[in-house]
Amino acid sequence: MKLILLVMIPQLCLQAFEYRENSPAALFNQYCAIADPSPLGNLSNPSYLPFQQGFYLQGSYGKPYSLDELNAATARTGYSHGIVGLQAGWTSFGMEEYREQTIEGSMGMKVSRFFSLGAGYTAFNLRTDTGQWAMNSWTSNARTAVALTPHRALNLSFSQENIISLFNDRRRDLLYPGWSAGCDLSPLEGLHLIWNLNRGYYGFENLFSVSVNLLSFLAVRVGYAREATVSSMALVFFHKNIRVAYGMRYHGILGTTHGVEVTLAGGGLGLSPLRFKRPSRDEAVRDLPDEPVDISRCTPEDLLELPGVSEDIARRIILYRDTIGPVTPKALYQVGLEEQQVQVLRQCLTGLAPDPEGFSRERHKKNRGRSPAKPGYDSSLRKVLFSRLIKEGVPAGTAIRVADMARTNRLNTLIPAIRGMKDLPPPLREKVVSVCADTLR
Repeated sequence: MKLILLVMIPQLCLQAFEYRENSPAALFNQYCAIADPSPLGNLSNPSYLPFQQGFYLQGSYGKPYSLDELNAATARTGYSHGIVGLQAGWTSFGMEEYREQTIEGSMGMKVSRFFSLGAGYTAFNLRTDTGQWAMNSWTSNARTAVALTPHRALNLSFSQENIISLFNDRRRDLLYPGWSAGCDLSPLEGLHLIWNLNRGYYGFENLFSVSVNLLSFLAVRVGYAREATVSSMALVFFHKNIRVAYGMRYHGILGTTHGVEVTLAGGGLGLSPLRFKRPSRDEAVRDLPDEPVDISRCTPEDLLELPGVSEDIARRIILYRDTIGPVTPKALYQVGLEEQQVQVLRQCLTGLAPDPEGFSRERHKKNRGRSPAKPGYDSSLRKVLFSRLIKEGVPAGTAIRVADMARTNRLNTLIPAIRGMKDLPPPLREKVVSVCADTLR
């Protein structure tokens, strides 16, 4: 092994630090402009950092080419609040006799709803020790990237590596100023067709990949690098605030690389599953607004400008606010939004009330039998009624409608009014009556 290294090291130093990406979901070992479209997937591109939400911590480990002596690892941590994202990262590749390490700091900023940019600065450490020859060298360089989203189904990005090497020929051999241009086309929700064109030390390379969100918690990714004849695949799982990925990459000469990645996020994670029809005009995901919307004072028209909010959802949110009380994150799920939609909406909403710790019915039991100040029930009990109707499978629109009726009706008039709702199927009417009787008695 040491003799082989003595022969290889001069050539390795001409193309050092090419093995930078260790997340198996990224499919390829070099940085790409668009690597992985799933949540917390494009962390190697600083222009996508503003699109992450909150805090995250990611670690990945791989066995390149299934060689016992060779290993690769990455650790990243970062934070974003929707406008600016920050990240620190460390990567390692090699073996005891030869090791490449990087320490990187990155920052990204969302300039507008279509455009973001990012930059990073990296310290590189190259260490060799064969017993007959040893070297431990440090250097540094900078990188930059931009991302453009002209349409919800089209995402473009460009990243430039090792900017200083563009103006310093002495650094070109070790840190070549390569670049990557990527295009992500999403003809259907949950389906991504990605092409990256990379320029490296030995020329151009075309990298193709397809990502399919089979379920709200499972994505399948496959890729092919044409010039390097590398095939790869990965499975990405999501559970609450945890993301786990496993993948393998096959090289026709060097063999198979296995890798695993675990990511912890500060908030919930999820996917929009594959849909074989285009969203309707009301369901279409629109661009994020330039200014956040205050959900405590907004109009239905304001909500219709937000991503994924249809007229029906906007009406339910306003009715919830006017009937039950301040809108909480939990309420967004209850009115019919999915987890991925709620995550997107929270980027462009202000005024969300915190979720309640719980509701005590003892207070209402004490007040039972007293003459209320108003003919109906107060907002706290109507909120409990709404939540129980949702848990029993009652459609969100019907649940809000019944909760609104409870504002002006007591139980003795509410139940006849519900039974008079001829637009509801009889079994659903009886289910609503049962929940109301149990909650409001």
